[in-house]
Amino acid sequence: MPRVLVIGSANVDFTMALARLPRPGETVTNGTLLVDRGGKGANQAVAARRLGADVRLIACVGDDASGREVRAALDAEGIGTAGIVTSAAAATGTALILVDREGRNQIAVAPGANRALTPEHVRARADDIAWAEVVLASCEVPLETVRAGLELARRHGALTILNPAPVPDAADDRSPEPFDTPGVRTIEELMRFTGIGAAYFIKTLAYVVEGQLVLALLRGDHELNETKFADALGGRPFRPAHPDEIRQQLGAQAGFIGPVGVRGVRLLADEALRGRRNLITGANQDDRHLRNVTPDRDFQAEYADLRTVRTGEGCPACEGELIVSKAIEIGHIFKLGRRYAEALGARVLDAQGREVTLIMGSYGIGVERILTAAIEQNHDADGMFLPVSIAPFQVLLTPTNLNETPIREVAERLYAELQAAGIEVLYDDRDERPGVKFKDADLIGIPYRITVGRKVQDGNVELLTRSTRSSRDASISQVVPELRKLLG
Repeated sequence: MPRVLVIGSANVDFTMALARLPRPGETVTNGTLLVDRGGKGANQAVAARRLGADVRLIACVGDDASGREVRAALDAEGIGTAGIVTSAAAATGTALILVDREGRNQIAVAPGANRALTPEHVRARADDIAWAEVVLASCEVPLETVRAGLELARRHGALTILNPAPVPDAADDRSPEPFDTPGVRTIEELMRFTGIGAAYFIKTLAYVVEGQLVLALLRGDHELNETKFADALGGRPFRPAHPDEIRQQLGAQAGFIGPVGVRGVRLLADEALRGRRNLITGANQDDRHLRNVTPDRDFQAEYADLRTVRTGEGCPACEGELIVSKAIEIGHIFKLGRRYAEALGARVLDAQGREVTLIMGSYGIGVERILTAAIEQNHDADGMFLPVSIAPFQVLLTPTNLNETPIREVAERLYAELQAAGIEVLYDDRDERPGVKFKDADLIGIPYRITVGRKVQDGNVELLTRSTRSSRDASISQVVPELRKLLG
């Protein structure tokens, strides 16, 4: 079993399930309280253990009842707890979690003893680090402690995995400071130049909305979702700003622009920037950026959900994870509202006999896209195999050699019987070699194939299922009834 060492937090979680989350200053009653162990470190350790790994945990708890309960719960899971140290000066970390019926939550954490886990504590467990094949860490304990553990793990050749959540910002309130970044325009280039992760940058995107410049602000590792952006703009049309428009209003080229000091420009910031501090963004001067930028202190913005979700993010309604994959749209429904109805003067009488404007909608199904999607899902190296419901024919009748009388007679008899049975059949009566016919049959994907060959002298033909390429002999007299059963 894999050997896993976790360096991280251990908390007591107080989780309150509510019908809805409270607004500022409001009390919501009728909640259900659950008390359990938590913290990213402890949760990672439990998850790894339940997946079958041999797990040890380095953490810090308080010298209190909560700390003893956390340790006992982890012992019961079969996790090695010798690396959990006890702090006499700090209480065990505590999280207060409010969750509504939709799975949305609000979380406040008192880190307590988690902040007391030091690099010295980690170095004292050098034997555990040398033992581990995998070392997991997260940022709910001091960064210098995480760094010390990961550096030791790398020296011993362990696979190291860092969960950067929660993303910590510098704790002090430093003022924005410009610094030179010659030719450094993209997030990737800025990461290489500064050695800092993309989550610590503010990405600034410039758009023109009805002739006015609007800046969309996101975390550096997030991407703008233009549908959400359109919603935040109230459905008004927008386009990317041209380079000359950006320079005219902001004084710099794209790649060096940011929200600080901007006047007369609407700023829309993604919710992920709310509460962040000491970030890096463009200085509105070519080849310069600003560090120590804090939203709501150094600039004022409207907040909205603007970013595109990513694979692996948690579901707000359950414990599942989001999977993002490519798909083919085969149908759609659009609510058009009253926009076109008003333009066309389309009105009807309502139940009270009053004239009202229609609410319009549209729907569509892409017939060609259905076929494309079916082929994408049902194919192999030799061609496609279509579902019976949409295949142009249900069975392909393939005689190997029409010049041989017994083969031709059986093929023609079966063709007539298949048609009489209401089975959609394609008769390949071409004067081609069997190999050519079989290759073409594989390519066009008809669900079933009857091959009429020299086995007719034994009273048999071959029945092949294209999707599985499985074949078997069937008697000439029974192959049509068998096909009817297969076709339902």
